[in-house]
Amino acid sequence: TVSLGSAFVAVAISAGYQHTCALLSDATAKCFGYNDMGQLGLGGSTDRNTPTAVSALGTSLPSSRQDAFCLHLARTQP
Repeated sequence: TVSLGSAFVAVAISAGYQHTCALLSDATAKCFGYNDMGQLGLGGSTDRNTPTAVSALGTSLPSSRQDAFCLHLARTQP
């Protein structure tokens, strides 16, 4: 079991080989797992054992390798 925070509901979850990302009901995302190729979209390559907020969602979150990402997340305007 992984806690995303008491006020958050995951509306979409995607898992890669050894990493996971969740799109939350407030249009933010949290990712965790191996990050050796930047696949978590956190701007670095440090592995994360707990869900970590992705601070800047653009139109998508590409990874450094096409086979390393798990999900392209996009923030849309209502």
